[in-house]
Amino acid sequence: MRLSHRMLAALSLAVGLAIAALLQFVVLSDDDETATSPPATRQAADALTPTGTLLALEDGAFPDNKITRIDFTTNSETTVFTAPMNTRIIDFALSPDGSEIVIAIGVAGRERQPPFTLSGLYRLPLDAPDDAVPVVTTDETGVFLLDPLWSPDDALYYVRFGVDENAELVADLLRYDFADDANAVIFSDLSSPRLAPDGSSVTFIRQNDDTFEQELTVRDITGDDERILFTADLVTDIDLPLFSPDGAWVYFSLARDDAQASGTGLAAHLLGVQTARAHPGHIVASNWWRVPIDGGEAEALTTGDAMGAIVFGDFDDAGDVLYFATINGLFAMHADGSDLTQLRAGNRFLSVAWVADDDS
Repeated sequence: MRLSHRMLAALSLAVGLAIAALLQFVVLSDDDETATSPPATRQAADALTPTGTLLALEDGAFPDNKITRIDFTTNSETTVFTAPMNTRIIDFALSPDGSEIVIAIGVAGRERQPPFTLSGLYRLPLDAPDDAVPVVTTDETGVFLLDPLWSPDDALYYVRFGVDENAELVADLLRYDFADDANAVIFSDLSSPRLAPDGSSVTFIRQNDDTFEQELTVRDITGDDERILFTADLVTDIDLPLFSPDGAWVYFSLARDDAQASGTGLAAHLLGVQTARAHPGHIVASNWWRVPIDGGEAEALTTGDAMGAIVFGDFDDAGDVLYFATINGLFAMHADGSDLTQLRAGNRFLSVAWVADDDS
């Protein structure tokens, strides 16, 4: 199966947390200030001037692994939630009304801080993040709960990723109903899922078991109706699919490494795994593409390698601007790829979510 960048991050996380727990290495900070000034911004002459609010997951050792609120109107940043010691936030999802988040968090070590005693998914209100409660947790070694997706009907979809009894990697998409406290497996063998705006379908990446090519796929969330929108060859990595807010397009990142053309196919056939952005010795830049949901030719929206590898993206509530994180910083562009603008520099953002205006 194909490993997404979040699956790779989860595997890396398990190793890192285990080492940290073994060494009991703790970084202490006496700085209680949560509001910070943003780093310098590099903008082009035709740059976007964003207004509104974005939530961003920042990477780093304690206390820098955190959820940050970025207010573009006031050009300020405020810490919403910081991962406790011996934990790591992998991803998060924003509720449809913008008042809560669910975080996917990994936990290790002897000293565990309630309620974060097990790895899994936790729900917390943005105005009272200390009131976090567990939603779905696991104590199974090597099992990770990833890619939380909060649906419009107030349910939570997520990926359960791990190793089965046959020592093979598996990834299941599950639905958790908050009202019934019930879990159900929807389907399996996928990575990087994102829900349609109305919650009726899901887009994701799947690896073809016969050709080892990656397939951008859309599937009815309640049935078996499944369509392939785009297929990548063995030296091309596709990731991070998401629907446009009007549901007419599926956006995705694409990275092609021609330097590895001769070796990738052999590795894929020997290992049965095509890893996202796992290019030996170097990182390959990716760019945004989109394809019509009803089928048709895919089109490139950005080109070149200045952005670096794309990590995650989300549209504003109007669907006009796509905000996204890369290894080189935080960027924005119009939905057609125009006016690409760097908003923040540095490799510190892992995920983003646009907070809709109260009046929208």
